[in-house]
Amino acid sequence: MARKKGSVKTGGRKKGTPNKATMFGTQTIMDLLDDYQQSGLMAQDFKAIGPLGRLTLMKDLAGYIIPKKKALEADVNVNSEAQESIIDLLRQLADDNE
Repeated sequence: MARKKGSVKTGGRKKGTPNKATMFGTQTIMDLLDDYQQSGLMAQDFKAIGPLGRLTLMKDLAGYIIPKKKALEADVNVNSEAQESIIDLLRQLADDNE
């Protein structure tokens, strides 16, 4: 049964407590990768991949290490008066150069 909105939470994990299953899975993968790297097989396998495959693998792995940049958007609104004055200035500059 769901608790009523605004009521105090009772039971369960406390806020900020890590999930044991997630920690176990992450640690297992890290241990396996560490063993793979320490054995020297990782370097051998990496060298056995063709150049295109190595670049693709490095690009894919970099996404987990280097944060991706977010595109910036700018919405520039120029009122009609400012736009007209800019056009007038450009015409004046063009006339001065002739």
